[in-house]
Amino acid sequence: SSSSTSSSGSRFSVSTGIACLVKYGDAAGETLSRAERVARYREKRKNRKFEKTIRYASRKAYAEVRPRIKGRFAKKEEVAAWKAAEAAMKAQHVNVGAFHSDMIVPVL
Repeated sequence: SSSSTSSSGSRFSVSTGIACLVKYGDAAGETLSRAERVARYREKRKNRKFEKTIRYASRKAYAEVRPRIKGRFAKKEEVAAWKAAEAAMKAQHVNVGAFHSDMIVPVL
């Protein structure tokens, strides 16, 4: 989309015909000196958070009840195949090293 700047510095979009209330100098920090911009950057950098944040409780609740195999989500068919293979291995009295029933989280 094309836009132009009026003499007052406000932005006007030609394609939509809507004037934005934001002025270039105020929004982009062009009126700030380099030292002020660096200070602002350093202040924002101090407040960064890298912890895991849960944004949607409903998604978390659904993820907790979904069946998993070795930590990844599994489809119902995969869970059925996993259980069948585990039963076959136990029936043959083979070491079940890779197959642990505690790796499968049941669907509630």
